[in-house]
Amino acid sequence: MYADSNPEQKGMSNPISPQAAYETASKIASGNVNGPHMSNVTQLGSDDEMSAMLNSIEDDGTGGTSPKNNREYSGNFTLNGVRANPPGDVGNPAINKPLATKTKRNPDYHSHASGRAALSKGVAFWQQPPTIQDINTAPHKEFVVGAGNGIIYIYDNKGVFATIPAYIFR
Repeated sequence: MYADSNPEQKGMSNPISPQAAYETASKIASGNVNGPHMSNVTQLGSDDEMSAMLNSIEDDGTGGTSPKNNREYSGNFTLNGVRANPPGDVGNPAINKPLATKTKRNPDYHSHASGRAALSKGVAFWQQPPTIQDINTAPHKEFVVGAGNGIIYIYDNKGVFATIPAYIFR
């Protein structure tokens, strides 16, 4: 993806308003965990599962042309913990060909690479939020880890419904 963006790849977002977030947090803090405000809450995995997910992603977030920062990592949550899939092939953001992991099973999470490539007209980089293809093919709640911006995006086939900084689990 070039610095001037690629609108065909942009997914949808369905965030709640800051007011709704404040009201939801206030109600939960007062012990009210029943009612319509709970539709603004999503359940993540355990801290151990989320940490294992992040640790399975070898992209260090520094961008550049390093192979580890220009491929997609993915995995699944299982009864025995997180199972990482083989990483995808190394790509080049200047070519604008999507990255993909090597798995036949739909992953519960995958990363979007931090790699960057200098161009004469700017900088090429990988999109961090879920793409429209990610969203359209999500059979359930899934996670995209933006390795370049450190944000975990939680989405389903309706769009992104929550984001959380990855540093919380590191």
